[in-house]
Amino acid sequence: MTAMSIQQQADELQDLIEGSRSLIADGRFIDISTVEQKMTLLFDTVSENPEASLNVDIGKLAGSLAHLMAELDKLEADLTQQHKNLNAEDIVAPNSAAAAYQS
Repeated sequence: MTAMSIQQQADELQDLIEGSRSLIADGRFIDISTVEQKMTLLFDTVSENPEASLNVDIGKLAGSLAHLMAELDKLEADLTQQHKNLNAEDIVAPNSAAAAYQS
């Protein structure tokens, strides 16, 4: 495993997260299992291959990973808001059923 492939994995994950957030913004639902799998693979790769970090700009890689974590936080916030919006849409006013039958 090379430092470049670690950076490539981080970049691909960044693109996946951005795409997921875009879909949520469009009102679509997403399956985040791929994001979770790729995130796990990336962090496992980094922790299991310290030799790959010998010839890497640690500052750049750390910055990429920090940015990735911030993007994951934003994705979580987007998903939470989407879930809240769904719950709000499901709330029916107490008199709405009675009013429907009166018309």
